[in-house]
Amino acid sequence: MVGEGIADLLEAPPVDLRARGFRRVTRARRAWDKRISDDIVWRISIDGSAGRWEIVAGVVLTFFDAVRPFTTLIRAPYDWDEEVVRNPSARHGCVSIAWPVEGGRSGLPWSHRVPNARLARLVEEEVLPYLARFLSLMAVLDELLATRDRTSSKARGDSARYFASCEIALLKWRLGDIAGAEAELDRAAQSIVRLEYPSITLWPPSAWRATSDDDETLKFVEVTLGEQKAYIADLR
Repeated sequence: MVGEGIADLLEAPPVDLRARGFRRVTRARRAWDKRISDDIVWRISIDGSAGRWEIVAGVVLTFFDAVRPFTTLIRAPYDWDEEVVRNPSARHGCVSIAWPVEGGRSGLPWSHRVPNARLARLVEEEVLPYLARFLSLMAVLDELLATRDRTSSKARGDSARYFASCEIALLKWRLGDIAGAEAELDRAAQSIVRLEYPSITLWPPSAWRATSDDDETLKFVEVTLGEQKAYIADLR
């Protein structure tokens, strides 16, 4: 498989994630997990989906596994894969950050040109210190709150707060803050807005734009509204 070379490098000195307590998730996904507590797992993964290879460090909250993923349905004529699913417990994790790995682009056999020492330096100086910030659920909550504030300040509408508020509500519930969780669900409900041209901001990504109020666009809007309201009802 293209990219396995770099995955193998992360299991050899001087990086050797296995020796540091990480365990391979699956070979196909090129990801390693390290359990920190009953609720927190650190994840380091190799990702080439963005057009170039990256090392991604993220925090997986295991109790999210029992929660239905956020789903936004996408229908033709838009060039999407039928639906967009966001599950904080999957892939990179609830909070994550990526570092590009120099040497080539996704799909090219470039990994042999990336010195192991460079990867080791990246893991030692950037990746592991980032993960070390998240030893408790409160630390994860603080990061989610800060991320939402940054994202909301850049967005053009309240819809940017929807997913973050759902995640924060779940985390507050896990921490025993029932009143705070209810308040976040109220905030999520208030952030549901009718997506009209050109105000789709964060999700779907800002590159997506409706060009007219045709039947397909109106259907998409109604399905999206219904899905978001149903998700909040499920969380309650």
